[in-house]
Amino acid sequence: KIAVFAAIITVLNMFVIGFPKVSLNSMDPLISSGDRVAVSKMAKNFTKGDVIVFKGDNGKNLAARIVAVKGDVVSLNNVGGLYVNNDLQTEDYIHTVTVITDTAVNYPVIVEDDSYFVLGDNRTDSLDSRNSNVGQVEKDSIIGKVIFCFKTIK
Repeated sequence: KIAVFAAIITVLNMFVIGFPKVSLNSMDPLISSGDRVAVSKMAKNFTKGDVIVFKGDNGKNLAARIVAVKGDVVSLNNVGGLYVNNDLQTEDYIHTVTVITDTAVNYPVIVEDDSYFVLGDNRTDSLDSRNSNVGQVEKDSIIGKVIFCFKTIK
């Protein structure tokens, strides 16, 4: 019975739900560095507002919020503010302005097929699509959609 139970847990962890540990504070205070999150690996369609975990180029698990999807036009400036399809976005979940963080990214950005433009809620300390090392997040690099966060006890 223990072997069957272990096999079921292993299969669930591989294909249905995962518990990756998040690096960096991009989504602080919602998700902080070192927190574990429960992600749905079954999610295949992602929409604006979804918080996802994806593999960064550095091999670390990164968390961010989808702010634009296929075909959307994303603009930023150094005055602050996120514009999607020329509309200033109202984001009540952030506490700072959204500015350009990497001059190697040229705006406006048109989101490509099977890709997403993501930003961390902690815009002053976030590794996200504003960084040329991250860029648009391809669907294949998404580990899953966050459904729950297990906060690290400090």
